[in-house]
Amino acid sequence: MRMALDRVRWSLTTVVLLLTVGGCANEGPEIVPVSGMLTFEGREQPEVCRLTFLPQDSSGSVRPSGGEMASDGTYQPVAFRGVHGLYPGTYSVRLSYFDLKPGGNRDVEADWTEYTHEPTEPLVVESGTSSATYDITVPAQ
Repeated sequence: MRMALDRVRWSLTTVVLLLTVGGCANEGPEIVPVSGMLTFEGREQPEVCRLTFLPQDSSGSVRPSGGEMASDGTYQPVAFRGVHGLYPGTYSVRLSYFDLKPGGNRDVEADWTEYTHEPTEPLVVESGTSSATYDITVPAQ
């Protein structure tokens, strides 16, 4: 009988601890909303532009995040599963943008020309901030 009571107490204590710890947790990892504007000097904006955000330190995310330029030149990176923003940390940014070759077929990958650009200034996302803006100007080639 004593062993049964000890098991019940142990089970109740475990449940209470799990509920307490679980109730203290926030909704998940801190994600800071990030947005920006892409400007292309000396040319029209490309039809397709993808951004890759590569973590440079180990305090935040350890995996890259990505985003795409909207038709108005703005972008918002996606941290995971449709959640816009990035984990706090320092990121290098890489742009891959594409132009359709004259007379090219949109559905044929070889008919697109790829260009890349990496801004020299890193993106720093501070913990505890409500948002971050990182505008990028791509110089004329």
